Amino acid sequence: MRNTSLLCLSLGALVLSGCATTPEPTFADILGTRVSEYAAVKKDWQAGAILKAEGEKEMARGQADIEKGEKLINRGKEQLERGQVNVDKGAEQISKAETDYRDLVANPAALPTPAQ
Repeated sequence: MRNTSLLCLSLGALVLSGCATTPEPTFADILGTRVSEYAAVKKDWQAGAILKAEGEKEMARGQADIEKGEKLINRGKEQLERGQVNVDKGAEQISKAETDYRDLVANPAALPTPAQ
């Protein structure tokens, strides 16, 4: 009887240990896992492509702004040069007018005497 009990216990342990192991994944299980992995990669790639396209557009707008800015800077420099020429000419003209005024004050014009 003792041998029978021992045999039953051994068989029970053997049966239970066989049930405790997890079965190997099937081809469908593996394929399902891979599909979700591919979907995640696809999602990341698409998000990256959108971000890249937005970045390229932003860079193009930035380059256009730089070109506009450079044109404005060049135009501003030309205006400064023309303005300086006008300031110099204006200062010269003012100086000449002041000299002419001093000459007029120092040398008043002779008034004609009335005829009698």
